[in-house]
Amino acid sequence: MDVGPAISEEVTHTEPAETALQNISQNREMSSEREPTKLESTAPSDEPLTSSGEGLVTEPFVPQKSKNQLKRERRLLKRAAQMKIKRPLEKAKRKQKQTESWQRLQALATAEMPYVHKKDVRKALRNKLEGALRNGVKLVVDMSFSDIMSPKEIGQLASQINYMYSTNKKVEQPFCMHLCGLEKGTLLRSEVEKRCPGFDNYKIKVFEEHLETIFAKEDLIYFSPDSPNILTEIDPTKVYVIGGLVDGTPKREVSLSRAAGIGCATARLPIKENMTRVTPHGFNTILTLNQVYEIVMTFHATKSWDAALKNCVPQRKGMVLNGEVEAKTAATSTTTAEENGNVGSTEDAEDMSQQKIDVSMEISKDNLEQKKMDVPEDVSEPIPEE
Repeated sequence: MDVGPAISEEVTHTEPAETALQNISQNREMSSEREPTKLESTAPSDEPLTSSGEGLVTEPFVPQKSKNQLKRERRLLKRAAQMKIKRPLEKAKRKQKQTESWQRLQALATAEMPYVHKKDVRKALRNKLEGALRNGVKLVVDMSFSDIMSPKEIGQLASQINYMYSTNKKVEQPFCMHLCGLEKGTLLRSEVEKRCPGFDNYKIKVFEEHLETIFAKEDLIYFSPDSPNILTEIDPTKVYVIGGLVDGTPKREVSLSRAAGIGCATARLPIKENMTRVTPHGFNTILTLNQVYEIVMTFHATKSWDAALKNCVPQRKGMVLNGEVEAKTAATSTTTAEENGNVGSTEDAEDMSQQKIDVSMEISKDNLEQKKMDVPEDVSEPIPEE
């Protein structure tokens, strides 16, 4: 019986131990190289996803900025642009100041210009203001209108008091300033102390009592835009009173009623007689407390209403001196007459009246181009309209 081939074939299918170990290791390597399962594919990966069936590339999430953040960024950019323009100007200003300081030192060295110490300047200013308290023209601010003003208007009045005192220090002949009716513990007093740095050291006279209990009514002259009397001169023996009133909408005859209650004389500034309003609308014709003071102070120094009104009435009010309008109207009419050759005709008279209106509007436009920074628009002395 032939059993040899069968045995040999059976023997060939048996594998040694080493071959089995190799097969196991190969199976492990193959299992590590196989595709991941669903659970494994959901695990996070550091590699970006591709668009070839495995996934899409996504951008990182960027949160949107709020409106306040955008406003703040725009504000910072605007401030940076302003500083880029402002820094060269400040640098030039510092350089000019250094140059002037060096020139002053050189002049001091050559004895051409004596050097004045800051202490001496402050001492001279103090002596000037103290002399005004003794011998200056008395100017009173009536602070008894706080009950008809809002808290905002009271704060603006306190700021105007600060402007008045600052101007009074700069003039050669300062007034003797009085604040009457400024009671302690009131909102007006606290606003004045807050908005006027060093108010306790001001060289002015402050009274809690009302002005009629301090001065004789025969010596008082109360400024009021509704007064029929025109101020023609500054009498050193009189006491001039400005109503400490700030109102967003003009209150008619408030200061005139106050003067009638005291029984004193009244006066107004001759604005209507010396100036023409060249803008029919769009301008506030109200003067602030410190603007009225500057007009009176300039008139006291120059004795000229033209100089006082031209320099102290803000140009944005649309008011010009009568002389300026007439001079420009005459020049324009003369030029037109020479061109046409009809100086005395009736048509020229009509043209002259129309030219006066055109010149007034032209002066108004020139004034608008020369804008001037002033204090807030509040009242003390309304300009009467024609």
